[in-house]
Amino acid sequence: MASLLAYIRVFVSDFNTFTTLLNDTVKKNVAFKWEKEKEDALGTLKENLRP
Repeated sequence: MASLLAYIRVFVSDFNTFTTLLNDTVKKNVAFKWEKEKEDALGTLKENLRP
């Protein structure tokens, strides 16, 4: 999985910004909170990964 993310990182500008927002969502001992900011980050990643 790590090699796939390293490959994708090449094609998505600000990859770390988007993934940090999404990683914060699944941390242990943190209440799940889906906000517009995270929805936008996921949408941007999806758009950048489409051919």
